[in-house]
Amino acid sequence: RSGVHPWYPRSMLRQRSALLGFFVGLLLWGVTDVARAEEDDPPYKLQSCAEPNPDSSLQADLGSGVLGIGYEHRLVKHLSLRLTAQYNKPWYTETWGGPDTDAHAWVVELRPFIFPFGTGMKGFYLSPFGRAGVGYARDGLDETASNPVWSVGATAGYGWMFDYERILLRLGAGAQYWHHEVGKREKAGVNGVYPQVDIIAGWAF
Repeated sequence: RSGVHPWYPRSMLRQRSALLGFFVGLLLWGVTDVARAEEDDPPYKLQSCAEPNPDSSLQADLGSGVLGIGYEHRLVKHLSLRLTAQYNKPWYTETWGGPDTDAHAWVVELRPFIFPFGTGMKGFYLSPFGRAGVGYARDGLDETASNPVWSVGATAGYGWMFDYERILLRLGAGAQYWHHEVGKREKAGVNGVYPQVDIIAGWAF
């Protein structure tokens, strides 16, 4: 055994032990990684702040003659209900043969959204609505008059949800009846049926 260092076999043994330990650790890591991947669907999917198919939404209502903030809650997969505080100003009535009016109002709207296909808060919807509040107008009067006012209508449209169902967008169209006439003897404001457009954006949770 001349010329062979006595520590050489021990050194090789330590290297082999270290190499074996490395491969065992790598194998255990791989098994753990596969198990963790099986728990994710799909693997390592980033979790959203909202659960899939959320049941609530805070919304901005930007429809025709409407500016409002509302809260919508899903009651069942076919139906949700929204309560909205709105500023109404039917600025477009003259375009459709109505009066050129400065009427405006502060109202509360109650509005169900019906999803015939049970798609939660997205997809095709039908939506009747009613509003009531206090309206103001001057038009040709000597001073601004005020009265209780109301409007009713219905629309049909479609809703989308983006970013893991956090962002909501709906577009729709229909008709509504404005009863925004004020004054006692002399009247100002507007009464009549006019088009209604839905533009709704929201944050779902």
